[in-house]
Amino acid sequence: MRGILHTYHSPHSLPLTEAAAFWGQAGLGAGVALLSSPRAHGFARVTGEGHLQPAREFGDDLVHAAFEARLFNGAGELRWRDADGTGTGPAVLLTLAVKDNTAPWVSTRQDLIGQLDSHYLLWGRVVASDNPPPEPEGWITAAAARIGAYSVPLDPDGTAGRFLRITARELLVMDPIHGNVTVFDELLTGVERTDGRPDRTGRASDGTA
Repeated sequence: MRGILHTYHSPHSLPLTEAAAFWGQAGLGAGVALLSSPRAHGFARVTGEGHLQPAREFGDDLVHAAFEARLFNGAGELRWRDADGTGTGPAVLLTLAVKDNTAPWVSTRQDLIGQLDSHYLLWGRVVASDNPPPEPEGWITAAAARIGAYSVPLDPDGTAGRFLRITARELLVMDPIHGNVTVFDELLTGVERTDGRPDRTGRASDGTA
């Protein structure tokens, strides 16, 4: 599927909370965030207004200490990074739809010749919702022996044992000189359940072997 990638660049370095507020200003709706700090890496919810609500095991400390963040849903992705330890950094918003309410961010565009769906399997499996302590509304718990339990921003559906994955979309462009098709960028699009994981042959597996 062809399209146009619109990239909006922040006019200057800014704190993560201000970058997230631009997400709300651009009207991308509710989404998911991955936040990284020197001590933790985990999920947060993103409200339609651009407020970050981290997983319960981290609290707001993860937002304040984060040096990198990716906010995403099916409408676009916002990336922010504090590269020099000042608590501020540049941000970009990438989307396939033109956004009107984006001043003073500066936009660029890239023509696409195609898109490919992709995904990244997460550690562990969903655990039963009655396992203590219960998650807040809109969250579930996944767990793996190697890393323990962690919170994922998905509405519970009453099932346990399923795998989870981050969904993504590869954006394809054509090399104007040689005519080769290459991946220009990749946007994270969401988090979902899946019944199996690929084995070494690439076929679906239920993960029980």
